[in-house]
Amino acid sequence: MHHGEHGDPLYGCACASDMFWYVYQPMRKTLFAGLLGLLGSGCGSESTPAATTETGADVASDVPADTGVTDAADGGACDLGAVPGGTVAPYTASAFVIVKDDAGVTVPTPTGGDTKGDFRVAKLTVYLAPAAEGQVDTVKSNASGMGWFSFGDKDFRSSTDSKITLETSIVGTVKRAVTTIGKGSYVLEGTQIKLTPVCGSTTADTPVREFGWSRLDADHAYVFLPSTGLGSGLTLATILELERIK
Repeated sequence: MHHGEHGDPLYGCACASDMFWYVYQPMRKTLFAGLLGLLGSGCGSESTPAATTETGADVASDVPADTGVTDAADGGACDLGAVPGGTVAPYTASAFVIVKDDAGVTVPTPTGGDTKGDFRVAKLTVYLAPAAEGQVDTVKSNASGMGWFSFGDKDFRSSTDSKITLETSIVGTVKRAVTTIGKGSYVLEGTQIKLTPVCGSTTADTPVREFGWSRLDADHAYVFLPSTGLGSGLTLATILELERIK
């Protein structure tokens, strides 16, 4: 782990170039650097690449390495406390959408709103640029997993475990698993939630410290994950659709 001057973990970005070697790197970086590396509220204290095995054009399921959860305060495990509601149901709903402005298929934008509450991830939606047409099979591609967010007045806790299968016309099937946990404080500035984690870990390439937020109604909200490091920018937005845990 890398540390700053005073011993606090640096929540920086891990290089994604080592994650998807061997199979047509330009294609992989363009499609996957942001999409697969940014699932979960990026409160991880360090980034640990997942192991990958490949056969021909297909990529077997990635197996996350030891997350090495570290508490920034005392070096102990990051205890998230009780899961909201005692248990959280997994999600299997997902959508991969190619944006077509002339057909009225556009990317939603964050609107802000009240953050407080406990939420489960109900669906993951990925919005792809028109250039993805013919490269990504939006019908066969899918995502599933389990995740939750808990926001108090100033504190947050979160845990996400997502598995994505991306069907492509160039490299075949690509599978990726990403696990992220964390807790700390947060502030809502306009439509953006900015995190200050005290502990956590992630197998994502790039821990996320800020994301868009929309409170749709009393029981539903959206988390807008940033799409950074995307080369030509085929991934326009990745949205976690949340349901309030009652």
